[in-house]
Amino acid sequence: MNPSKEEIEQFINALQLSIKSRVARWKIAEPYLLIDFDRAPTDDKLEVFLSLVCNELGYVGERTEYRKTKFVNSENNVALLLKEITPLLTQFLLSSRLEKKNMEKLAEIDPQCRVFVQRSGLGLAESPVLQETVVQNTSDASRMVFAKCREMSMTLRTLSEKTGLSAMTLNKFKKGGDIRLSNLVKLCGAVGLTLKVGG
Repeated sequence: MNPSKEEIEQFINALQLSIKSRVARWKIAEPYLLIDFDRAPTDDKLEVFLSLVCNELGYVGERTEYRKTKFVNSENNVALLLKEITPLLTQFLLSSRLEKKNMEKLAEIDPQCRVFVQRSGLGLAESPVLQETVVQNTSDASRMVFAKCREMSMTLRTLSEKTGLSAMTLNKFKKGGDIRLSNLVKLCGAVGLTLKVGG
């Protein structure tokens, strides 16, 4: 379910505070939220933020969507999938302000925040606190598995050979598509991750 207008406004405020750059305008172009900044953020906090919500290609959504909506693909603009904008993400932005020490503390306190911290790319994944991560959806699982693949310099072909899964299945999963639990177990085993299923 997509966020309400009020939830989007809260998210925009949290984002502005975190990256210290004012949002000039935003609009919904299903399934995206398009954000246009007054000026490009000067530090790396926008990149950290994008790592929290972006797919393996580095952008959420297709670049062609920008053109259709008259948003230019530049450092002043961002397109986010609406489904990624959750109250948890908004709270994480407000609580952490994307500061490394705040993010580490949140990961210790709230297991749900660990996924965001691992996605951030700030080198926090080595912390013992982050060894066990709560995965909330297939996109989270995909990010973890393929981040481990990159860390190990493992190609899709090698992963396919190790698991017996087809390239098509792996590509679908890499894009956040559904996957059987038995296949996820194979993938985790191939990259050295332990999967615990809990209630």
